[in-house]
Amino acid sequence: MNLWEQELAPYNAALEQLTAPERLSIAVSALDWTLRHLPSPSPIEPEARAWIDAAMQVCRDAAAAGAPGATLPDQLSDAYEDIDQDVEDIGTGQLLMGVSACGDFDVLTAKSAFAILYSCYTAFQNWEGLEEASIEQEAANARCLEVIALHKQLIDQAAG
Repeated sequence: MNLWEQELAPYNAALEQLTAPERLSIAVSALDWTLRHLPSPSPIEPEARAWIDAAMQVCRDAAAAGAPGATLPDQLSDAYEDIDQDVEDIGTGQLLMGVSACGDFDVLTAKSAFAILYSCYTAFQNWEGLEEASIEQEAANARCLEVIALHKQLIDQAAG
């Protein structure tokens, strides 16, 4: 168990109570925040970034329309496996998994939304060199704490 799992476990019930469009909005917001706060230089290879940008646009459009989920077009869905296979950076692989999951459901479940948020956290965990870290090491890392606080805030705001 990592710090994110420990801190966000109580929020799973709140995610269950939200509507699918609210969960999609949370997932898109968390992914967008992750993309805005990438390490510098960006660990994401250009081909992976192009795929992420295209997939995120589908997810953003669905969230803006109040849809219960987003479904990537076949071309993007089919390209995911090749792009994911070529990625060397583990954090990028985690982010790709989250973006792919965001665009993989007609109705985004609480379990899937939770997994997307977790992918965002584990991407940062890897980028911060904390993939094998203790909870105490994660708790001492400003970026880990920032991601956890953001995820809690997104869920709290949606839950009202």
